[in-house]
Amino acid sequence: MFDRFLIRKLTRPTSSNSPQSSGWLDTQEPVHSFKPPKARFHPSKMNVLVYSGPSTSPTSLSHTLSTLRANLLPNYAVQPIAPQSIVTHPWAATCALLVVPSFLASASPIAPNASAAVQRYAEQGGKVLVLGARVSPSTEPDAIMTLHDPASTSYYSILRLHNDDLSVTTTTLVSHEDGTVASVPIGRGVVQVWGANLEYPTGEGMGGEGKVVQILRESLSNLGLVLPAQHSGIARPTAQVLTGAPWRPAVVDCVLKALDVADLSTAGENGYELKDSNDTFLLHPASAAAGVLGKDPSERYPSDNPDTWNPKHIVVYGSGELPQREYTPRFDIQAYYTALADARKERGCPESYTDERWGFGEALLYGDVVTSTQTMLDKNTRLLTSLPSPLLSLATSQLTGRGRGGNVWLSPPGCLQFSLLLRAPLSALPAQKVVFVQYLAALALAEACRDASVLGDAAGARVRIKWPNDIYAELTGTGERRKIGGILVNTSFGAGRVELVVGSCAGCGLNVLNPPPIASLAQLLPPGSEQLPTMERTLAAVMARFERMWAEFVAARGSFEPFMDLYLDRWLHSDQLVTLTTVSPARKVRVVGITPDHGLLRTLPERDGWAGAQAIEYIDLQPDGNSFDLMAGLIKTKT
Repeated sequence: MFDRFLIRKLTRPTSSNSPQSSGWLDTQEPVHSFKPPKARFHPSKMNVLVYSGPSTSPTSLSHTLSTLRANLLPNYAVQPIAPQSIVTHPWAATCALLVVPSFLASASPIAPNASAAVQRYAEQGGKVLVLGARVSPSTEPDAIMTLHDPASTSYYSILRLHNDDLSVTTTTLVSHEDGTVASVPIGRGVVQVWGANLEYPTGEGMGGEGKVVQILRESLSNLGLVLPAQHSGIARPTAQVLTGAPWRPAVVDCVLKALDVADLSTAGENGYELKDSNDTFLLHPASAAAGVLGKDPSERYPSDNPDTWNPKHIVVYGSGELPQREYTPRFDIQAYYTALADARKERGCPESYTDERWGFGEALLYGDVVTSTQTMLDKNTRLLTSLPSPLLSLATSQLTGRGRGGNVWLSPPGCLQFSLLLRAPLSALPAQKVVFVQYLAALALAEACRDASVLGDAAGARVRIKWPNDIYAELTGTGERRKIGGILVNTSFGAGRVELVVGSCAGCGLNVLNPPPIASLAQLLPPGSEQLPTMERTLAAVMARFERMWAEFVAARGSFEPFMDLYLDRWLHSDQLVTLTTVSPARKVRVVGITPDHGLLRTLPERDGWAGAQAIEYIDLQPDGNSFDLMAGLIKTKT
């Protein structure tokens, strides 16, 4: 791709009489290879944030996000961050890299308070990557940002790069024939500046996709990021399969009837078309499985643009039929239903239902690769309002998953990703009690991990709940707490009922088999354990647990009282002293519990000295808009 890197070590002249006294002394030494320092994964720094201010080039911003996601998922979540968030939100503690895309030619510089936040982040060891820019070892009035290195007392101006200017003057320079990559120290951190930018989706501006990807990956590794294995191309959605538990042969027919789908045997080669508000679906009979499930997704969807990934294809298996194993190589549907039968028996789930109903997990829509299990249900009005419940949507990999507050959830293979459609009349589940559903689902996930079929009591006890919607694990040996999953509940009200899509950050996510650096259930077992958890047994255990809890929850009209003691025993926060940053000035408060009426987090302010016989003053916090920063002991605004 390019023969070698050229490293230049440039230092300030020691004498004012030096012919280069206004700049740098060049002591360049060409070498045949450049090996960046070994990258080290920081488990608390999982975010790569991309500056999205009004001055950034929209094209560069869009393709910077897509290119970084293609090369960093699943190890990091890549998200835009607005200038105001840089100033007001505590983003630095979880940020592995801050990226600044190229600026528009007529754009204003980064605001001083945002620039100051970047300066603090870099000084404290942060890594910054600036695209389409150059560096000057001085302060210049037209800089988009000026940074200061306290150790050397040097100032560096980051300037927009003109089309005819690829020169970069700095302390360490890595150059190649297509541009420059420069690096300057700022305190304990580093700012790396590219002479090129990402204005093109496949890197045409830097000599082709392979070249820009190689240069980018070298730069990211040089900045200390741990990169996943490089993949070829962008994944596309695969066809899905709709099945029912073998002991419930009428499930699939009930689903089709609810959707007003005619006899699929007469649908023809193209299948039955079902148009919805967000997607179009083509339903095929099981007899068409070879042609539908066996087709290469890249042939079905040749474009990289997700907006063109329609229609979605579903092969329907009725009367207890199941797809051949070769069509679902990463999830054994037969093994799942076997495990579900065992889990239902152990938990005492009903053997039969009335009114053509069935249990949790007994109606399954599965795809090896899907866009998002969550959006497929809650963004398609016809499916959301017509599908009978409960219906489980499951994927091995997701391409556009989302989480609470718009966060991107890492959804690689090994993560159990599902969304469950539920429905209840408001007479049984009043609107003000819906907030407890996320707590109930989190408790079901945590309790399922204790099942003998998953981790057992000893290892499962290290799976805990972080308010309001995250699942954490206490790692073996270090006791470090790492996120392994989370819950997201989307609701829709109408016609005297509530429809809920219960999932987590891209559906319902639980890391089961992921290898490091991503934390997962498998890592909680001692090395050499004879039986690791499986996706199939874990999902079955969750479904059986959740069904029993849901039935009791709805029977009590949404009361969380039957579960409160167990929930508080499984969460991480009892009597925890934290700093509440959502009030001004910030206050020290102690976590007391959850209010039984509206599910708010109840805290009690710490008092200095003898307070006397004063009334108790609680501060109650809503789950939406607030979150725990466990590492910093903060309750902060959700970003």
